[in-house]
Amino acid sequence: MTPSRSTLLILTAGLALSVPGVASAQVPDLGGMARGLLGGSSGAASQDPDIFLGEALDATKQMMVAAAVLAQMSRNKNDMAAISERVNAIQNVSEAGDLGAYNASFEEDIAALQTNASDASELQAIYDSANRRQKELMLSASLNFARAVILDGQLAQQFPAMLGSMARNPRHWNKVGHARPLGSMINAQWNAGRSMWDPVTALLRSQNVAVPSEASLGEARTISL
Repeated sequence: MTPSRSTLLILTAGLALSVPGVASAQVPDLGGMARGLLGGSSGAASQDPDIFLGEALDATKQMMVAAAVLAQMSRNKNDMAAISERVNAIQNVSEAGDLGAYNASFEEDIAALQTNASDASELQAIYDSANRRQKELMLSASLNFARAVILDGQLAQQFPAMLGSMARNPRHWNKVGHARPLGSMINAQWNAGRSMWDPVTALLRSQNVAVPSEASLGEARTISL
């Protein structure tokens, strides 16, 4: 049975309220990036539900893979095979609901990073002791990680308005179910990702790699294990 418009409005209002961290008090102290997020976005993702959902899915996958690589580097950089199956599986996910199976692993990866490399000098030491291939992986993962933090921040800011837009348009009612898990994940990843923003971006700067910003997001790097 197709839900009524009033039912969807109530549902989406509840979903928006269930996604914390979009208020100004939650924005990390990331300089211009934070100010840009609070200023809103006029990009296509803020207008088109399909683009929004696609970008949210890509950002979520990008963050999960980057965190997995960096965390494994901090645990045992000589055993990247330990995460290869999971990384490949995440990269091949096409439905938002399927990503939920990897939330627990993502939380473990962030916890490992916070334990082993929460300071810039610790992450730098891991990089300095790595071989050439491992260094390339670390830089690619760090770039993608920083990029995903920015994307997650933008998407989290847009999320409540996008839910309302979907509820008002019957053509998009079937997308609300896809938005729900993504809304929770992008917010959780934004809050988790900002805890590692300083060491990750410090590593990029130390190797003269441009740090992604809202004004210059750049392209994600391919990660292959």
